Amino acid sequence: MILPPPPLAALLHHLGQGRALVASLALDDFTTPVPAVYGATIGTQYRHCLDHYAALLTPDDNVLDYDQRPRDPALEQDPVLALARTHELHDRLATRPAAWLDCPVRVRELLADGSPGEAASTRGREVLFTISHVVHHHALIGVMCHLLGKPVPTGFGVASSTLAHRQRTAQG
Repeated sequence: MILPPPPLAALLHHLGQGRALVASLALDDFTTPVPAVYGATIGTQYRHCLDHYAALLTPDDNVLDYDQRPRDPALEQDPVLALARTHELHDRLATRPAAWLDCPVRVRELLADGSPGEAASTRGREVLFTISHVVHHHALIGVMCHLLGKPVPTGFGVASSTLAHRQRTAQG
């Protein structure tokens, strides 16, 4: 078995964390609006994460547009469907070769003033962005779980650098 390169392994780790948490939740936990977070649901936050994973697998035109996400409402309402999508994304991302990380891409995103933004990047840089983005959404999901009285695994929604800092500080 060929192991994915470290950035993809880290991405798959976070995808697996999300999968494990969603698998532990009841349908009501997944779809209940949480007033303290503007009425969002765990399902909407998780679907948002899935959209960002999927964006990494853009077609061969090598343009990655974070605003052109599918935003499939079915993934927000059905944790079984969300888990199936998670497995599909895992399988597709896990088979990317190391050289894929070096592929140049153009990244497009709507800016705060409404104008289009575009920049050069690589798939590897966008993998790192996605990790950071997903960790922050996992943190919000963790808060939502807390408000709903649902446990989250240790380290869920915490950046790797924070976990390492905590470990160094505890040993110090």
